Amino acid sequence: MTRSIIAVVFIMCAGLSCLRSARAENAGQESKPDIKDTPDKESAKEPAEKSTEKPAKEPSKEPAEALPEVVVTASRLPTPSDKTGVSVSSIKAEVIEATQQNDADTQLQYVPGVTIARTGLEGSQSSLFIRGGDSNQTEILFDGWRVNRQGGAFDFAGLDTLGVDRIEVARGPASSVFGSDAMTGAVNLVTAKGEGSPTLTTSVAGGTYGTDRETISLSGQEKQFSYNIAASQLGRHDGPYKNSDLDLYNYVARLDFDINPDQALKLIVRGTDLSKGYYENTATGYGPGAEPPNPNSTLHNSDTLVGLEYKGQILPIWQTTLRLGHYEIDLDYDSKSPAPPSPWLSPPDNTVPLGTTNTHEHRYMLDWQNNILAYEAKDIRNTVTLGFYAEHESYEQEDTIYDANEDVSQTNCAGYFQDRLELYERVFLTGGVRQEHNEQFGSFTTARGDVSILIPESATRLHGSVGNAFRAPSFYELYAAGTGDAHLEPEQNMAWDAGVEQNFWQKRINLGATYFNNSFNNLIEYGYATQHFGNIATASSRGVEASFTLKPVKDIEFQSAATWLHTENNTGQPLLRRPRQTFTERLIMRPLVHLVPAKLAGLEVTLSALNVSDDSDIGPTKTNSFATMTNPEYTRFDAAASYRFLEHWRVFARMDNFTNAKYETAKTFPAEGASFLGGLEFTWKF
Repeated sequence: MTRSIIAVVFIMCAGLSCLRSARAENAGQESKPDIKDTPDKESAKEPAEKSTEKPAKEPSKEPAEALPEVVVTASRLPTPSDKTGVSVSSIKAEVIEATQQNDADTQLQYVPGVTIARTGLEGSQSSLFIRGGDSNQTEILFDGWRVNRQGGAFDFAGLDTLGVDRIEVARGPASSVFGSDAMTGAVNLVTAKGEGSPTLTTSVAGGTYGTDRETISLSGQEKQFSYNIAASQLGRHDGPYKNSDLDLYNYVARLDFDINPDQALKLIVRGTDLSKGYYENTATGYGPGAEPPNPNSTLHNSDTLVGLEYKGQILPIWQTTLRLGHYEIDLDYDSKSPAPPSPWLSPPDNTVPLGTTNTHEHRYMLDWQNNILAYEAKDIRNTVTLGFYAEHESYEQEDTIYDANEDVSQTNCAGYFQDRLELYERVFLTGGVRQEHNEQFGSFTTARGDVSILIPESATRLHGSVGNAFRAPSFYELYAAGTGDAHLEPEQNMAWDAGVEQNFWQKRINLGATYFNNSFNNLIEYGYATQHFGNIATASSRGVEASFTLKPVKDIEFQSAATWLHTENNTGQPLLRRPRQTFTERLIMRPLVHLVPAKLAGLEVTLSALNVSDDSDIGPTKTNSFATMTNPEYTRFDAAASYRFLEHWRVFARMDNFTNAKYETAKTFPAEGASFLGGLEFTWKF
């Protein structure tokens, strides 16, 4: 698959070089769609100056006042981040490139309110928790298309940030916007739109643990057609554990065609193919931190999204968007032999039997969204959004380990309504409601309202939101042999938040703090007394998210975030793998940029720090049982540097966990120690 994609990239590259002279003749005449509310990054740019006769000025060392970033995950409408009451963070492509941390879960752990738990090395299962919610209570989107597994789970293990323009994280209940699973928030990977001259970029890198990484991308624009195509390969063939090899492929393509100024088409393809030694599948499941790793089991996981979008300005007041999508997941476990028993857990009480588990899931999606400008005056604007969503999900599993087979499907549909009112460029109110009909449990209604109030005289923003959300039961919870319950009701959450944001020194300094509260009900858990799943649990979480950004000069930026979290279940105990405090810091510097011509050189240096407090988790005891225990606090430091030279080249290197901290984000699954990756990148503009 990846070889075919790379071949296509080179073929397109050759064809585009033939168009070079034609492009030169038409320079400056490229047309762009005039469709309102386009969510791409060009919508946030200032208009270009008409005259180009004046000589270019030397770049100023003073930071220009940044325009608020446009986000789409908060309300389905492209909205400046300061004009929504929803708490939204955005990880930009420039930050991803500067830090060189290409796995999405590593980037996400620097977002306030987010916790990542990975069961070991890169490529192992990685789960995301937002504001104390569970790992299956966050909606995951690729360019707006839903990619959670049925039931809400999503594994970030192999997800690369390849080709993204930004990663948006909207915190708080979002079921009124996206439906099931969005109980505590939504994460949206937005692919960059191709622009400018055709550009080919390729890189090679190598590092510790026998790691190698190769990438290739082609992006650009030819009149009405723009493209962004990329692929990457990551291999690890000398891991710290036997049977911890990894082969990971990611690929992405975004193709845009602007039919005319009022109509556009977009095609999105994004996929992952991961094969690894399943070393962490130990004899009792406690992990290699407690017993020898599994020497033979393997895991293969692949997923692909294909999405097609039509956007048209039907009338001056009516924009319609029709989106079709298909997402599929294949997951294969091959348990060739159990791991040897633990030397201190004797005897193991749950030795993994021989066999395979093969799971295949499909989802077909249709989303029709209509934005109508209901009223517009000098200082008032009211936009109404009406839409319909439908999906068909199927789930097939063949399990020779437990001799169980499943083949089930369901259809879900929903209608949604949203009203957004903008008053005097100071007050922004948004309210929405969604009626969901699920073939398994019937209908469910969710609603959310949010407000953002700007006080320009003091550079202050007040914001808040309140709403409810739900998660539909998974097929496994409904139909698992002997333990499923076909009468399960959806999980529910009632949540609210309120915050303040303050700018100083012409927005060089930004401070923000938000208080949040979640009340979870009807949670689905396995009942040891009843021996099957049931709606038997409640839980709550509350806390504070804080952020601090400093940009004293144009080429230095310091980012910091903190989260204080309190969780408890219906017995008063803290929820597992939810640390009480998390602190993050990032320093991004671009020194020497004014001392040499920009096209010849550019030095970029970043330092990152992550401090996570202790939390509760399940671990083994010496009496061959399990119990709740404390997972200790840890701090890790990462660094990266890159240097551009001779116009086409960039050398880069990063050092992760360079103090070699020993820690486990999931109990008995040790994280990687100090590691290094460095390489060379080549870029060519046609």
